[in-house]
Amino acid sequence: MAQVTFDRERIALMFEITAEVCRNAALRAFVQAKRSEIKDALVERLVKKGFSRRKAARMIEHLELLSAIASGAAVHCLLYSDGSPEGSMRLVSKFLSLTARRNRR
Repeated sequence: MAQVTFDRERIALMFEITAEVCRNAALRAFVQAKRSEIKDALVERLVKKGFSRRKAARMIEHLELLSAIASGAAVHCLLYSDGSPEGSMRLVSKFLSLTARRNRR
């Protein structure tokens, strides 16, 4: 995950895509609709594997939070260079472990 998350060219491309989505309302609507379709499809796949709809939706929410944390960690690390990708991923892993333990209760 650290290799993909901290790839400078990938992050630059994501910034370019993000900027274009922010400028273009039609593109933003398209991206939001596709993301919603993907989330719904993932929930359905998890339901077919035995998850309740509620638990599947929560899992998707957690994955989205992880994505946001990883993206933020990558940007922070690149802009400020006060942390290593490996250290950031250790913190993300620790967060995931705590979240997983809490969800098992």
